[in-house]
Amino acid sequence: MPPKKTPKSAYVITESGNRISRKAALSGLQNIVLGGKTVIDHGSKIRGDLQRPGSTAPIIAIGRYCIISTQVTVEPPCKDEAKENYYPVRIGDYVYIGDNSVTQAVQIGSNVEIGDNCEIGKFCIIKDCVIVDPGSVIPPRTVCAPFTRWAGVPAVEIEVLSESTAEMVQLRNRQRYLDIE
Repeated sequence: MPPKKTPKSAYVITESGNRISRKAALSGLQNIVLGGKTVIDHGSKIRGDLQRPGSTAPIIAIGRYCIISTQVTVEPPCKDEAKENYYPVRIGDYVYIGDNSVTQAVQIGSNVEIGDNCEIGKFCIIKDCVIVDPGSVIPPRTVCAPFTRWAGVPAVEIEVLSESTAEMVQLRNRQRYLDIE
């Protein structure tokens, strides 16, 4: 798939190189931490406003060189909505989340690619170097082992990945970041 070039004027660019679309919806900015050189594309929703009452820690922490594509929703998982019992979300470095995907994972490791139209269930833990194929649905509370590929509805492990997965994902995410002119 050819890279999509997007003009820089469509983004707010922070001092640390984060590029946030002017058409993205970030709620509760004080509860969202971005590591640097992260892209949040248009139509995406990052729900930092969903937090435990009285908590001051960031509810969503996103690492470096992460790409949150168009129409993605990242929200913290909730154990008991009546009590607003939300849990923090930690996303590592070099994570790509494809278009129209929704995640309520509690942890996404580094060097992870989540394809388009995926659904990551509540309290999932995705370890380092995992690839989730487009259209997959990972059931709640699933733990995805490192260096694995997942696919299907519900998603299951279909392949063990090579040791070079981390380097390949890092190169792709750096290129995606640079594709914003």
